Amino acid sequence: MLRSKFTAVFLLITLLYSCKKDEEDAIPLPAYVSYDDILLTSYTQFNSTSGRLWIYDFQGNAKKVIPTSDQPLNFRRWVTNGKVRYSYHLHERSAYHIAGIGYIPGNAIILNEAFQMIDEVKLIPYGSRNPSDPDELDGHDFIYIDDGHYLTMAYYEKIPTNIPASLNPSANCKVIAAIIQEVRNGQVVWEWDGTDYPEFYESSRTGNKFSDSTQTDDYMHINSMIIDPRDQNLICSFRNMDQIIKIERYTGTILWRLGGVNSDFQLSAYEKPLRQHDAKL
Repeated sequence: MLRSKFTAVFLLITLLYSCKKDEEDAIPLPAYVSYDDILLTSYTQFNSTSGRLWIYDFQGNAKKVIPTSDQPLNFRRWVTNGKVRYSYHLHERSAYHIAGIGYIPGNAIILNEAFQMIDEVKLIPYGSRNPSDPDELDGHDFIYIDDGHYLTMAYYEKIPTNIPASLNPSANCKVIAAIIQEVRNGQVVWEWDGTDYPEFYESSRTGNKFSDSTQTDDYMHINSMIIDPRDQNLICSFRNMDQIIKIERYTGTILWRLGGVNSDFQLSAYEKPLRQHDAKL
């Protein structure tokens, strides 16, 4: 059975990030940081123009407070090849924001073990996009692989030409392209664009008024991605399709779908995901 070939994907809402692995115990950290700490951000939708990154212990004591120039979110710790790195998404208040769409445009900030900024990551022009186009990332997720090597996520507004006629698309229908970009040393290694797969238009459960040219349709709403350690491919959550999808890196092939209208796994009504967030193995 297809189901037996894959590990079940459980859906979690992650409110904080904490990680501990046996092999990481030998990696030195600053004296005030341990692998059992809680990493938090102060993101708020109010008009505050600054924020904070916090590191707390499990007794509720703030061990480190880092001011940021705008509102931060998705503060995470990474350990790769003996290096400790931190990343967070920094809201760019002056950036172009697609009207009516629930996302936070900004840039990914990379810090070293001393919490000094070593990189700022944006969406890189690729394909038909040029340097004058919006280059903000979305704050839902980001993956640090190594220094200069990242997987980023973006919401990009475009007018597609491949929406099935059965959905009665208007001539100037605008949609949110779910963009995944793998970057190494400032160069795009691979990019995945959800609008290249016209079957997803019909899979949308929310934000799919393709006949209305006055709105931008967020028909997929990608909101998480992880690398499957078994084969290095991607597992991504698409909230507005009620679906988790596994994507083969570099080819973009859809390996399987969990939930939604065309699930590759038989699910009962109680097992089907609904507007899920943050899919993890």
